[in-house]
Amino acid sequence: MENMVLMDKTDLEKMVTDAVNHAQQPTSQQPAETYLHGLQGLADHFGISITSAWRHSRNLPKYRIGRKLMFKVSEVEKQLKQS
Repeated sequence: MENMVLMDKTDLEKMVTDAVNHAQQPTSQQPAETYLHGLQGLADHFGISITSAWRHSRNLPKYRIGRKLMFKVSEVEKQLKQS
């Protein structure tokens, strides 16, 4: 015999209300981090030439994957605000 749970109407209403309230709460997901791909992506994002992007990239936080440079937009903007 399966387990049976007996509850009265008020317990059932409370259980359903709690479940609906929980389902309606907004989820707090962080937006995905935006990366700029290479010097061209950095130049396009900030509206500068590739030469300027290359010159300024020495002082910017970056990631290297093989020979490819990657820049996190949030880190680059934070660094530029500090400068």
